[in-house]
Formats: sequence, structure tokens, C-alpha cells
Amino acid sequence: MYIKDHAMAEKSADNSGKWIGGWGTSPVDFYISLKDYLKKDISLFNVLKAGTTTRTEFTVTASGKMIRLNFSNEYGKTPVTIHAVSIARTDPVDTACIIGGTAQNVTFDGGKTSLTIPAGKTAVSDEIEFPTSALEKLSVSLFFENQTVVNTSGLYSAVTYISKKVKSSQINRPSLRSPKKLCLSSGSMACNFVPFLCGIDVLSESEDAYSIVMFGDSTFCNDAFIHLTERILTAGHTDISVVNKAISGNKLLHRGYGLIGNFYGDSAIRRFSRDVLNQAGVKAVIIKIGINDITHPNIISMKGQVPTVTVKDLTDGYTLLAEAAHEKGIKIYLSKIAPWNGYERDFLGKKGDLTWTKEQYDFCCAVNRWIENNDVCDGFIDTDELAEPNDITRLYKPFTTDCMHFSPLGAIAFSDIIDLNMLGIDGPAQTLIDTKYRYFPKEMNLRTEESGNFGEQFDQIKGFISQMTDHMRFKMKK
Repeated sequence: MYIKDHAMAEKSADNSGKWIGGWGTSPVDFYISLKDYLKKDISLFNVLKAGTTTRTEFTVTASGKMIRLNFSNEYGKTPVTIHAVSIARTDPVDTACIIGGTAQNVTFDGGKTSLTIPAGKTAVSDEIEFPTSALEKLSVSLFFENQTVVNTSGLYSAVTYISKKVKSSQINRPSLRSPKKLCLSSGSMACNFVPFLCGIDVLSESEDAYSIVMFGDSTFCNDAFIHLTERILTAGHTDISVVNKAISGNKLLHRGYGLIGNFYGDSAIRRFSRDVLNQAGVKAVIIKIGINDITHPNIISMKGQVPTVTVKDLTDGYTLLAEAAHEKGIKIYLSKIAPWNGYERDFLGKKGDLTWTKEQYDFCCAVNRWIENNDVCDGFIDTDELAEPNDITRLYKPFTTDCMHFSPLGAIAFSDIIDLNMLGIDGPAQTLIDTKYRYFPKEMNLRTEESGNFGEQFDQIKGFISQMTDHMRFKMKK
């Protein structure tokens, strides 16, 4: 095991303040071949036609006065040229649209409008004066004059659209013509592809500003990072951002295996430098990973392909991450492996590719005991608080979509059980849900058998959370 030094390019700023991460996604090898499955070599839409414009929409979590964009061609076999780039504020109503008059062209190497990224390399834009406010939605548009093979892409934390039928650049057009979402769904997994763009850094006006990275697997491929940002803002801190670096199917010790193994990314050990240590202004990392190391060797469709691990293998891996983080002055907090009894992996439309067993549960418990009692990390997050009140092996039903992955409500609940004081954040933080006592408005009556259809309950919950979130944001803007 080792941690590869894969530093993102850095640029110094003469401006006062501090650069911190404002948004991010973790790039993977985008090429997936279906040759073995379909008996012919058909890859998943990893070629952009000549004249394509892409538009990626995301939520920035940092406030500041300047930005810089990070790009990656880490898995590319040939150089990639992006002929024009812009950043703008996202239209909150229309799909793949930006607010007119907000688009600003992005430059590179001191004023060039195009960017060529060599194979296996990364690149950073010029610093751009573009003020941001935490939790606002931004859009980055890229124009590809020539046909371009996409071998490097993020899969989460943003939504990307591509233009159709128009061959000229649309990066500054308010409306992207005939947009098509770059998305692939299978079972509980939904990948929203983000070609080449992998991060946004923001120049905060505060010299004390810093970033928190949420680093993990599919159980972090949700909006928990946004809800944690909301809590931090409610606590009165505008100079702390949260960056999500999660990959579905990711393992602590080994790369991905199987038909879509590339989408599972490099091991957490291997990508830790790139996705945590070398992020701008990072001061703390929250890690939730390890369940796939335990379960993937038991997946029927990957039987015999995935290396098995021991409890000691995993704890040694966590220790290695902690030592690497501490060497850089970064605090590290481990999340316990959450309950997952009842989960059935869906593979190509068929359930039962993986099911919960007592043996796997005992493995998770042994790892969790180490997480609770180790002396190498700076703290831990107790996911037992998210369990069913009467069954510690299962996630509380409203918190999960499939007994393993968090529902929108579950993502909020996870952010709520993070102790802000542990992260060095003072002041009381308003939480949206009291997960410890399962509190909801009394009219929802979620504690009784008579409370009705769960689908109706969940619609109620979503409406409640939406109202609470809107109320929080309104208070912060006043």
C-alpha cells in the first residue's frame, strides 16, 4: 500500500485572503467496454462529437472574490483540447440554462482562451475575478471544436448536459440548445458524468478560511456535503467550505473490479493525495469507506475477482491515511460503517447479486469497534444513531433508499450527527432533524403503525425539509 503524490497544479495569488476548495468531484477512468457482455466492443458514450458544448451545474460551498478551475486528463491516452470555457450563475428555473449577462470567459496560462491537457496530467485556469456566495449554483460550460475522447470524468456532485444539433460554441448562450443529460442509472446508483472538470477553488477574504473534505464511497454520493455546509453557515461561519470527493463502489484498499470496475475508481489509499492532501486549504477530512472492501468479494457477479481483506488490513489502511493526513496538518475523522441489513444489490436488473449476512455484519462490527477506540484518528462519527430504534443492524427506514444508501432525508440526518465542535467550529448549529430521538412534527405521526403509506410519509418529509431549508437560507441572507 502506498499514497501516490499526485499534486494538483497550484498558483500563487497576490491578493489577500486564502484559497480553499469550493466544489469538487473525484475523477475516474471513464472508459467502460461492454465487449465481454455483449460480445462486441461497444463503449459507453465516451466520445464527444465535434462542435459539442457541455454545461456542468453544481453548488459551490465557499464564499469569496476570485476563483480558479481545476481540470484533469489523468486517465487520458492522448492530449485533450478544450477550445473555450466560461463560468456563469445557473438559472434556477430552466434546464441547462444560465442567467443572462453573468457568463465570464475563463483563460489559461496568462490569457489563452483554450486549454490543452497532456495525457495523464492536470491543469489549472488563470485566477478569475468572479465573486461567489456559499450554496449558490454555478455552471461551467466547455466547447470542444474537435471530436474528443473522454477518458477522465467525475461521476457525482454535479449534473452535466451536452448540446445537440449545434456545432458552434454555446458557452455564453443563456440556453443550451436541445440539452441532453449525461447520466447513467443502475439500481441505486446514478452517475452524472462531469468530463474533465474536477474542482473549483475560491479565494476567501479570510486568512483563517479552510476546507473540509468528505471522502468516501456511494454512501457519500449525495447532498450530505451541502447540508453540512448549511449547518456551518447557520453557526455563523462563512469562511469554511465542504468539498465532496466520493466515488460509488470505491474501496479503501483495492481498485474497482467487474463490468463497471473503472467507475469504482482507484483505491482510497491511492487517491488520497489527489483528493484530500492536495486540495486547496484543507484542514479536516471526514472519511466513510470500507463497506465495499468487506462486501465486494461476496458479490456473485464478481466472484473470485475481488481480493479478500481482513479487519487488520482495513485498520492498517485507515492508519496509513491518518498518518498521511497528520503529516500535512490535517485532522481526520472516521465514520463507522452504517447498518445495511436488508440490502440487495441490483445488477443488470436482477436483485440478489449481494445480500446481507451475519458474517459480514460481524466483520463490520469488528471494524467499527476499532474506529470507536483507535488512537490514531482525531474522532469518529457514530452511525448507530441512524439505525432503526429496535434493530441496530438496519438503517432507519426514512433514512435510506435501499437499506444501504442514504435517502435525501438520510443525507441530512448524517450531516446532523457530525459534531461541529469536533471540526473546530464554535457556536450552536441549527439541525434539521434530531436523529437521536427521531423527532418529526407531530402531525406526521411516523411512530405508529397507523401512520399510512410510506410513500406519502416520505413526500411529507421532503416537503417539511424543503420548508426548513428555505427558511434557513432566508435567515442567512437577511
